[in-house]
Amino acid sequence: KGFFLHTLVTRSGANSEHNARKFGFEIQATEESAVWESEEIEAVIGLTPHNHHASLVESSIKTGKALFLEKPLCISEEELDKLESMAVSSSQLPIIMVGHNRRFSPHIEQLQKWLLSRKNPLVIQVRVNSGFVPSDHWVHSEGEGRSRIVGEMTHFIDLLHAITGASNSRVHAERIGGDNRSAVNNDNIVVTLKFKEGSVANLTYAASGDKAFSREKIEIFFEGNTLVSEDFRISKKHFGGKTETFKTHGQEMGYREELKHFASLIQGEEIKTVTLSEAFETMRTVFAIETSLSTGQAISLS
Repeated sequence: KGFFLHTLVTRSGANSEHNARKFGFEIQATEESAVWESEEIEAVIGLTPHNHHASLVESSIKTGKALFLEKPLCISEEELDKLESMAVSSSQLPIIMVGHNRRFSPHIEQLQKWLLSRKNPLVIQVRVNSGFVPSDHWVHSEGEGRSRIVGEMTHFIDLLHAITGASNSRVHAERIGGDNRSAVNNDNIVVTLKFKEGSVANLTYAASGDKAFSREKIEIFFEGNTLVSEDFRISKKHFGGKTETFKTHGQEMGYREELKHFASLIQGEEIKTVTLSEAFETMRTVFAIETSLSTGQAISLS
């Protein structure tokens, strides 16, 4: 609700026409200009391969059209530098929202409620059983996907920012030393993160596990409390020998909620929960993880 599907742009004319009819778009096109030059279109949703994301952000800033962009924001530090420069130079930034859906999950909202009264920093463990993707897949290519660190781990950096309410001050990452084929080294890593308000987190990202096993688990320890959330289906608060439980009927990862938030932003009904500056910080953290892996050193973030 809240969206009128005006124009669908895809590379293939036949594909565009088929999907435009299937999903109810009024117009189909093969050139991006059909979207950015239209006076009727207020907002754009970008679902392109990762190497096109930075150019979509540039077009959004230049035209003033709102943009919902699937992660990541960009795939290189050079692109990030350019986007930050454009944002600083812009007199009025449009709404630009990156598709980090997990922070909008009812389970994360419940964790945040349980954390409202906390006074001390957190100890957090996030485990991601991501599943194997062959080394020749496009997500690993330097020019198109960059890596799953850039393409997927922004989800979990943003999630940790949402939980702690703070950005990172330091990261240190280690990866396995496999053959990089039967096990892709960069897909099996452990990252330690320090946050500016004092919390620490351990992020384990593994692509070598059983896909049928639980995909994601969050554990949080603070002030005699332990919070646990598994697969966005069940979350628990353990305190004083007692347990409080929050469940949803199915897996609720925040997809519906983030799109509702985007629509509300465009209509002026809500205030942004994540600024573009915070999205920049997330990308800086991810690039710092890559630097830490290549140097073996902890990387400080200003």
